[in-house]
Formats: sequence, structure tokens, C-alpha cells
Amino acid sequence: MFKIEEEIFGAYLQYHLRNVETGEYVSVLPAFGATLNQVALKKRETVFELIDGCKTYETLITEGRNKFKGSKLFPYPNRIADGQYTYENMVHNFFINFPHEKNSNHGILLESDFTILNKSTSLEAAILTVQHKTNGEDIGYPFRVALNIEFRLSKDGFSCTTLIENKEEQTIPVGDGWHPYFKIASKVDECILTLPVEFSYEVDERMIPTGKVNRETVFNKPNKIGASKFDTGYKLAKSNDPVQYTILENPSQNLKLVFWQEGGEGKYNYLQIYTPPDRQSIAIEPMTCLANAFNNGIGLISLKPKETMKISFGLKLE
Repeated sequence: MFKIEEEIFGAYLQYHLRNVETGEYVSVLPAFGATLNQVALKKRETVFELIDGCKTYETLITEGRNKFKGSKLFPYPNRIADGQYTYENMVHNFFINFPHEKNSNHGILLESDFTILNKSTSLEAAILTVQHKTNGEDIGYPFRVALNIEFRLSKDGFSCTTLIENKEEQTIPVGDGWHPYFKIASKVDECILTLPVEFSYEVDERMIPTGKVNRETVFNKPNKIGASKFDTGYKLAKSNDPVQYTILENPSQNLKLVFWQEGGEGKYNYLQIYTPPDRQSIAIEPMTCLANAFNNGIGLISLKPKETMKISFGLKLE
């Protein structure tokens, strides 16, 4: 049996999707950019909190804003150099929110309000669907789109599906991604990581891709993270499987977090891995495009008038 509960979370409402029988849950903040704040899944007789989210409203206002914990990244993930790009001979400028890098980071939806489209529960799943429509007046992105996001907790784990519809009479540039931090050990150093990737992209001191790629030979097979530091963009390896898997393991507790993302045309074909300085978590970020894609074009999607795109990711605990 599943249910959906509401909780006052400072200035916002937090929605909890719950599996009553197992104690598993998913927590979402629709009015704070549809932030995915928590996913907790069960193995053996224990429910493990898998996302390093924001426990309090005060933390949300600081770490949610500064670290993009659980944030929806649209219309681009990662960075735009100088916050500027040219599209159809017109120059556009996003807000520079990382002034130390002179970059615009992670899109325009951080504190946007998503409305509730659907709440449904059954014996099999709890589903929360939220929507946000851009009005064509956002700084740097003068295009109208409708974004529907479906959060689903079922007996098979957690999944998140985004539907993006171009409401313009012209083709528009689109990128999409998410920024969850995962935690299955006190330090990520103890964990084993496996990435479904072919190569990584070299970046400059501002974290902008230089154009050089490096073939991945360490973490495309299980390897201990140890002292490895990540703030790295990858291209998924070629595969006949439409779904690709990043695996994070904690051997001491026999835990395996399986993160999946859809690959293929118009899907999450890129992956950013990031280890914060405290090394208590690791960000696994599915992306449809690379950093600075509005300028370098790598993975950038051109969405035709009235066209829609649908992309999913999710996780389970083994």
C-alpha cells in the first residue's frame, strides 16, 4: 500500500511518497524548483536514506541554493561560459551565479514554483506529477516550454520522468539534468564505483570543456574511489541497452546503489560525477548535454515547434 503525505517545510510544502508496508519514501519540494530532497529504500530489514538532502528549511536555503542539492537543471545542466550564448544570430545572457568562475550554472529553475498536476496512489505505486511553464521572459531563455515531472515510488524502486514540450512556433535549444548527492557510507572513499562511460572531457580552470577527451580506463569497471576527486563530465559508452547503470557499492554493509539513466537519441547521454570537499557524498548527475553545450553544441537538443521529449532516470538498492 502506498500513500502521499504533505509536510510544512519552512516556507514550502514537502510531499512524501510512502510505501506503508516497507517504510520506503521519496520527498519532493515542488515550490523549490521540484527539488528531489530524499529517497530512502529498503534492503534486508533496514531502510537506508540514499540522498544527502536538506533536513531543515535553514539548510535548504543555504545548501539547496549553493550546492544545488537535488536540483532540477533546465534549460541546461552544468556551466555556460560567461553566461552567454548565441542562438539564431541573437546573443542571450544568463545570470552569472558563479562569479568566481564567471559562469552561469545549472539553469533557471532553482527556486521556481511547480504546481501539482496529479497525486495518485495504489497497491503498486505512489505517483506525484508537477508542472512548470516558462513564459518566455526568463533572463537568458526567452522561450516558452512546459515541463512535467513525474516522481514515482513503486515496489521496483524510484523513478523520475521529465516531459518537456516546446510551446514556441520556432525550434529552441534544450538541455536537461538533475543534481542528486548520494550517500551510502560515512565517506565515499570507502565505496566502489562503476561508471557506464567511454571517455571524460578535459576542462580548463573555469570548468569549461577544452575540447580534449580522455578515454576512461579506471572506473568503467568496479574500482575503489579512495582519494579520487571528481568534478568530471563523461560521455556514456555505446550500448545496445537503452538504459545505462552507475553502481555505487559499500562493501562493508553489502549495499549496492544502482542508478540508471536512459541513453539514446534525445536522452541522458552524459554524466557528471562530483565529490564535494567533505567527501560524505557523491553527486551522480544525468545530463542530456555537456557543460557549455549552448556554445559548444555537444549534446545540445534542438526541440522543434510543439515537439516533446521524454527522459527518465531512477535508482534501486540491492
